Amino acid sequence: MDDLLKSLNALGVDPPTDSQIPDLLNPEEHATLAKVLAGSADDLIQGAVLSLLENYLRSLKKIEDDHNKSINAPVKNVKIVPRKALLIRGAKERERVLRDREAGVGFIRQSQVFDNNVIPASKTPIEDLEYMQLKDLQFPHRHSGKFVIVRVISNPNTLFDLHAIVDDKEGNGIPLTLSHYTPSPTAPSDAILPYGSTLLIKEPYVTKNGIFVPAKSDTRLLSDSDNLINDVQWFYPLEQPSDNKEVDQLMAQANNDDNDLWDIIHDLNQVLSVNPLSYEAKIRLSDVYFGVHKLGSAYRTSAEALKLARDNQQKSRAFLNQARAAYDMRLFKEAENLIKGVQDPELQGEVRRVNELIKKRRLERDEGEFDVTELFKEKQRYIAPRLDVADYIGPIEVKDIDGRGRGVLATQDVEPGTLMLVGKAVGTAYPSDADRRNSKEHTTIMELNYSHKTLHGTAQVLARTRISHAIEDMPFLAKRVLGLCGSPTEPLLTEYLREGFPLTVDEDEAVEMLDKEGKLPVIDVDPRRVGSVLKYNAFGHASIAGAETPCMLHSLPAIINHSCVPNVASIHLGDVIMSRALTPLRKGQELLHSYVPGTGGGSSVPPSQQERRGELRKHGFTCQCELCSLDDIDGEEKLKERGLMLADVWPRLADRARVLERAKTEDEKFNAELDRLLKELEEFVASLESTFSDKRPYELKPELAIVRRTLAQLTSRRDVQKAIENELLSLSGLGAILNETHDKSSDRKKFKQLPRLQPDSAILSMLDIVELLKGVDEEGSKSWFESTKWAHDVLVGGGEAGFYARINQ
Repeated sequence: MDDLLKSLNALGVDPPTDSQIPDLLNPEEHATLAKVLAGSADDLIQGAVLSLLENYLRSLKKIEDDHNKSINAPVKNVKIVPRKALLIRGAKERERVLRDREAGVGFIRQSQVFDNNVIPASKTPIEDLEYMQLKDLQFPHRHSGKFVIVRVISNPNTLFDLHAIVDDKEGNGIPLTLSHYTPSPTAPSDAILPYGSTLLIKEPYVTKNGIFVPAKSDTRLLSDSDNLINDVQWFYPLEQPSDNKEVDQLMAQANNDDNDLWDIIHDLNQVLSVNPLSYEAKIRLSDVYFGVHKLGSAYRTSAEALKLARDNQQKSRAFLNQARAAYDMRLFKEAENLIKGVQDPELQGEVRRVNELIKKRRLERDEGEFDVTELFKEKQRYIAPRLDVADYIGPIEVKDIDGRGRGVLATQDVEPGTLMLVGKAVGTAYPSDADRRNSKEHTTIMELNYSHKTLHGTAQVLARTRISHAIEDMPFLAKRVLGLCGSPTEPLLTEYLREGFPLTVDEDEAVEMLDKEGKLPVIDVDPRRVGSVLKYNAFGHASIAGAETPCMLHSLPAIINHSCVPNVASIHLGDVIMSRALTPLRKGQELLHSYVPGTGGGSSVPPSQQERRGELRKHGFTCQCELCSLDDIDGEEKLKERGLMLADVWPRLADRARVLERAKTEDEKFNAELDRLLKELEEFVASLESTFSDKRPYELKPELAIVRRTLAQLTSRRDVQKAIENELLSLSGLGAILNETHDKSSDRKKFKQLPRLQPDSAILSMLDIVELLKGVDEEGSKSWFESTKWAHDVLVGGGEAGFYARINQ
């Protein structure tokens, strides 16, 4: 990857973006990708880019062959490399990494990592393992039933994975690679795993390149007082680093907000190693943990600071920090109890603010009272929004459904628009989360999985690591994440799920887990398992145009099963999903939403049956919903014909339509082109209609909806009534069923059934009808406007204020 990026840079070509990364593995897309990357450059540059892409694919094949060869190689004894040579090699590698990073300041930096899903995390308790020396290791081999204790003897470096040289008490050295050990690829490795740290590694896996640790939970960071090492005599004394600083210097650095947060954490831990009774270091550490999203650590460190507090002012600050951490973890009862301990008059404004927030969240959680308008505005303010809302559980329950696994069912009869569920993601990663704080640097990550031949982008890779770390920091999340199904072939129940999936977090249980005075329950978090859960359950949805597409895990919405034609309308607001009944639901009826991007929103042509089934293949089932059944009626030949028309003819017609819509003058040339395009569009619609069987019992034809809507917008310049007819047909294509008297009806009476696909596109069609009727039927226009507001409230919520907030976008 480095060679590819350097070569592209030499040609003056930007590197591939996150969205283009998957195309690197597909040689059929290389010609198109080379053209896009080269931009307006000449054919020679474009040809050079294509050649680089082909070379990159060949280099990956060689790496893959070497990887497979090393895994299947005969087992050998590890050859202990002289300590000095190891340290020189480690120093050179670190120097190279730092040099490359310095050279890349201000540019996009891309890291490529390799997902080895062959090596699972260890689940064996330490007490059931036996100690072994490094000289007895073998490779390639997993040393089941064993553990090693090693000491970091080089300054580590990070190439997403963390690399260091370590030795054991006998003085033998070996390279060490820790996968998913750092919560961010830009976190300074010296701060995450400082020189001199002592690690216990469970059931080490050894390759020709040294020890490879697949999961952070396979390690234990040992202190000098730990029983396992308190009597250990190391063969080589540890050389003290030259930059050793006094406690006062470290504390001064830790109080500088311009420093990297992980460096500050490192400095504070050094202070506390010398003076563990320092209240100032503890309370500052709790402050900084908020900045790196370690809420459990902030909670526990605040509790430790409280025990060291010397006066009412210090106690109040510790209580406030602990209450803030509890609030951020959605433990509202605990936050309310803790905030009562804040007695400092100068902090009463903050106390009122926290109490007001708790009150709002409780109304959301208990009553389903959400300020949807404010949420719309809030998610518009940020490219990577994370919203402050509570989960809401409406009239639903989770049950096993024959042949479908778990599902979400209605517990009572409900009408369209009823709020069924609001879920905030238990973990969210945006591509920008990989960027260094207060820096112009931009980092993207590509992760290649040899077995599945897939490349994952920054958000997907970060999500797995961040969620793994979050579970270790907040163990009560384990049920919400590891209790989800990780693949169609996995058993439904796991060790974290015995009595049904928890609808809510048990606050008392969560607090009990967190209140262990630094001794958390040991959760063996296998990043492979987290990655598998993400693959089958994660959502990715950009909130606004130009926003970053995240990878988000919502525990409860993930259990709702699939239909290409859903009966709940789910909207994404940042990292929040709100689901409302789209149709009348009877007690015991299953809630269904779509797993396939494009069937629930957007203005492009929705995916064909073939594309939908391709997307659903990873979930291990073939959809037989009403839309798929209708498409089956059309037959394979007609489906293929329709797909070709939409892929080949439609884009050209759509581009011409956009040009005419943007035209500022309607001269003779414009009118001639409009007449030609209207004729071609009508012929295209007729041809497209012919691919739908006349045996389809009703008008659910989503592929026609955007085409009809485009035709309506152009036809409005010639024939308003005909334009309205096309907008109505577009709504029918999205699943709307109009009353026969819709012209004279108002509000909900216009519809027997609201659109069940692409709600935003449907709302825009309704607003188009409002505008078209203004000049010919003022009352009809007002009636449609009221119906549109009602439909928006059912599909999205927020009442009139929410409606105006969205249409003003």
